[in-house]
Formats: sequence, C-alpha cells, structure tokens
Amino acid sequence: MKFSLESLPWLALLCLPLACNGGNGGGSAPTGEMVVQITDAPLDRSLIAQASIDVTAVKVHHDSNGDSGFITLYSGAPIAVDLLALNHAVVQQLADAELPVGTYHQVRLIVSAARLELTNGNVYSTAAGNLDLTSLDTSGLKVNVEPKIDVLSGVSSTLLLDIDLSRSFNPIPSNDPLNATSYLFLPVMKAHNLSDTGEIAGRVLKDDGLGGTIGVAEANVFIQPPGDPDPLNAVAGTGTLPDGSYRVIGLLPGTYDVIAIKAPLQGSVAAQVVTVGNVTTADVIIQ
Repeated sequence: MKFSLESLPWLALLCLPLACNGGNGGGSAPTGEMVVQITDAPLDRSLIAQASIDVTAVKVHHDSNGDSGFITLYSGAPIAVDLLALNHAVVQQLADAELPVGTYHQVRLIVSAARLELTNGNVYSTAAGNLDLTSLDTSGLKVNVEPKIDVLSGVSSTLLLDIDLSRSFNPIPSNDPLNATSYLFLPVMKAHNLSDTGEIAGRVLKDDGLGGTIGVAEANVFIQPPGDPDPLNAVAGTGTLPDGSYRVIGLLPGTYDVIAIKAPLQGSVAAQVVTVGNVTTADVIIQ
C-alpha cells in the first residue's frame, strides 16, 4: 500500500491542480511542485466487498528554514477514493501544488467519511454511525515521509501514500469481523518519495495439470523483509490480475522476499534486490 495517484483501470484519473495555501512569498521565493498520490495493498476479498473514504484536506509539513508548520495542498469538497480500485500499482491523485523549496517530512490527511461493505452484505459507514473515524476528520492522519522528501526549484516531486487496506478497518468485537457490531478506521499507511524507490513485478503461477503453468487471479502478493514469512510484517503488497500478473511500486532500495497466497496454495521467492528506478522481475509458483 503506497501513495501515488495516476490512473485507475476502471475509474477516471483524478488530477487536481491546486494552489498552495502556504504561498511562495509573492512570487519572489523559489518553488517546486509536489504531487500526492495514493495506492493500496492487498486485502481479504472473502471479507471486504467495497471500501471507500472521502478526503477533504491534504497537508505537508515543511521543516526547512525554521518553518515547522503544515502547508495545505488541498482543502475543499470531498475527494472520493475507492480503496479497492487502488491495486496492482494503480494510483489516484489527491493533490498537485507549488510549494516553497525545502524539506518535507510528514503528510496529513483529513478524512471526512468512510464506508465499508462486507461480502455478507453488512454495511458500516460514518453516515450510519457504526464506523468510527477515530479523529481522522479533525486532527487527521499523520504519516511520516521516509526518507524525507526535498522539493527543489522548478522540479516536480511525487509523494506516494500506500495504505494497507487489509489492516486499516478494525472490527468490534475483533473475533467475528463478518458480524461485527461496528468498525474502527485506523489506517496503516506509509509515505515515500517515488523517485527514491523501485518496483517488483511478475506473475503468480500454478500447475495447470498438463505439465505447464497458468496465471492465478486474485492472489495476494506480499513483499517481505528477508527471511520473514509472516504477511502481517509485509513491507508492501498487492493483488494479481486475471492473468496472474502483479506489480508493486514505491519500494525503497533493498532485498526482499516475495510471498504469494491464494488459499490453500502458497509460494515464495527469496532475495529479490530492488534498486532505484528499476523493475525487479519475480515470478512465484504456488502449490
């Protein structure tokens, strides 16, 4: 789950050029562009049928030159985000604004509403009062940018927000999510400068019974720390398309294991090296 908003396969691209409330010193101070995008990690499709949020403000924290305040990139009408659409490196743009040059280390999102529909038909929403935003509509969700992002004069930087949908909606009581009385929305999110990252892409395959392999649709793919088999500790993830292909963007340079799961089948490949600006290919056979 990463933040980078570009194109949606079945939704129109939401691209909002917005003025920066922080200003640019009347045009005298140098500015650069920041684009804020959002994407999502895999989820349990046996549980969640639909999930969406409304974002009403996007802010970033400017910590250079002694300025410790948040600068508003967008504040206005709700931006509807279909979280299930943000998969397989699909992104949606939240803001595009000119900012004073300098270093930014944190982003804040104000979420005004959310809705969750389960596969059994149960619906939880802020409108119905059985989905709690846990102060996201007031103080907002703060996410540290690691490493910090530098806005340079005349240069466009993209901040990618990656939300882990599989861990962001919490049922009450926790032991029976399909029949919960209510849900808490506690987003698990990371933020990276897209230009500092690389990608892992490939296919999830299984035996076709004829001596070959076929792609596996709707498998969950987890990018893991080396030697860690627990998907709960995944660095990022996504789901596969009908042909079994997957793509995970916004990965910091390093070595990762890749785990693919389509219950009851599972497989993995180890020691996949990611470098800045490059795509590492990793096919996974599950059995």
